[in-house]
Amino acid sequence: MVITPKTALLPEGLCAITNGPSKYDLQASLFDKKTIQFSINTSAVKSTMDIGKKFNAIVHLAGPEDGSGESWIGEFLVQGLPGSIDEGKSEKRAFYYNTRTRKGNVMETSKVWKLQSK
Repeated sequence: MVITPKTALLPEGLCAITNGPSKYDLQASLFDKKTIQFSINTSAVKSTMDIGKKFNAIVHLAGPEDGSGESWIGEFLVQGLPGSIDEGKSEKRAFYYNTRTRKGNVMETSKVWKLQSK
């Protein structure tokens, strides 16, 4: 049996965000490069508890999704947690996030539209 180290910080494809930052913290990450923390559910079991994998991220591109002021789409740089096996690793991912419910989705950037900052 050959064991190979994983290369991605998050699972491939679509991941459900189960808990995340407030609207203020999301904006602070975008404008001030503050590190924020999200949780995703990596289990096949649906749970209401926050028991998923946690990861840090810095938002570098975001915009309103529907005009409500609570739904956001964009890209962030996912970072491994300090002291974990993923420390020092990073990868760019696209996201949809609702600051009212603190839930959303994370997907690979190659699977979505091209986001460009101007």
